[in-house]
Amino acid sequence: MKYTLKALKWAIIILWICFIFLIFTTVYSVANIRVETNETKFFTKNNEVIVAIPFILINDGLYEILNLNVTTIVVSRENEPLTKSTSFIDVIPRGKETMIWHNISLSIQKMVSNQKYLFEDSNFTLLNNIRLDFARIIPFAMSVNSTMPWGAPLYNFTVSEPTFQMINATTSTVSFNISFENHSPYINLEGELELKIFNENEELLGVTYETIRVPSNSFYKKTLSVYIETTKVTNSGYINITFKTSMLNFGPLVIPYGSEE
Repeated sequence: MKYTLKALKWAIIILWICFIFLIFTTVYSVANIRVETNETKFFTKNNEVIVAIPFILINDGLYEILNLNVTTIVVSRENEPLTKSTSFIDVIPRGKETMIWHNISLSIQKMVSNQKYLFEDSNFTLLNNIRLDFARIIPFAMSVNSTMPWGAPLYNFTVSEPTFQMINATTSTVSFNISFENHSPYINLEGELELKIFNENEELLGVTYETIRVPSNSFYKKTLSVYIETTKVTNSGYINITFKTSMLNFGPLVIPYGSEE
């Protein structure tokens, strides 16, 4: 019995020594993990904005890293979650440096379905959470946050009051200016504008189509004219503008004109 108790005592001591050793070596390993990020890249693919973040994880600890999980949630200025993306790596050996291209996708069509992202610049927050396991039993987590600019493709969109000019008893023209700034670093607006003019009785006066090409970070301004039926012209009405481009479809955008009095 005496020898059994003595052996149990030594087993407990050895167990504590191993536990303390594991704690110290794990703390040392955690302190010797470095996470760095290079320049974030932005590009478009299949009508999505791809945010590519290069995470460089340097494992100078004493243990291999297992189950590395990088999860990013993109939130708006109003803390509304917009999208979520996850990257996973099984093993990073000790003494190794690993680069992870963590890609986040934002649907352009989904984004512009909310009009404020069409017309207002903003900044999104990228909440990056990194989780991993040390020594196969000890979990570790850290957060690295960053920002993503969002430029409105139709910033300061303006339509002037239309000007009517009679050509003859049956035909007139209506002219108006359209202008906006494409602040988006990701979207090139190339396609067509569809313009429909209605009178105050909701009768269609005329239709025209305009080809547009407004690259990223450029300005658009043009005077557009539509042939209409003179007999249907009233003091007021509205213009429907629909954007049909390779990157997004939006509309109709309803622009009232004139006086209802």
